[in-house]
Amino acid sequence: MNSSAPLVYVVDDDSGVRAALALLIEASGWRARTFASAPAFLEHAHGQQPDCVCLLLDLHMPRMNGAELTEHLRNHGMGMPTVVLTAAPEGALAKRALAAGALHVFAKPVDPGQLRAALARALDQSAD
Repeated sequence: MNSSAPLVYVVDDDSGVRAALALLIEASGWRARTFASAPAFLEHAHGQQPDCVCLLLDLHMPRMNGAELTEHLRNHGMGMPTVVLTAAPEGALAKRALAAGALHVFAKPVDPGQLRAALARALDQSAD
């Protein structure tokens, strides 16, 4: 994989979902870096602000959910274009993630074409 290719961070507590999303991302020509939890992602991301990057995250995770992660990043000046996946796209947490700056909330299972298009828009926004 080209080390200058755009990077998509994937945060999901389900290892199978992480692996499937990483395959989709890499098949689209981007790099994927996966994390099993929001705290694990924050430990890695603290102090880093790479160019051309976006975040793809699950909404319902233990310890810190996707809405809380999106809020934390925004509140600490680490905001990045974010796409959210959830089983409950109309729920309160989904609305909270959108209010915190998430660009899209998709229902699981997500259509791969729609997800690719949303990630492409997020990466384009990141590159601006």
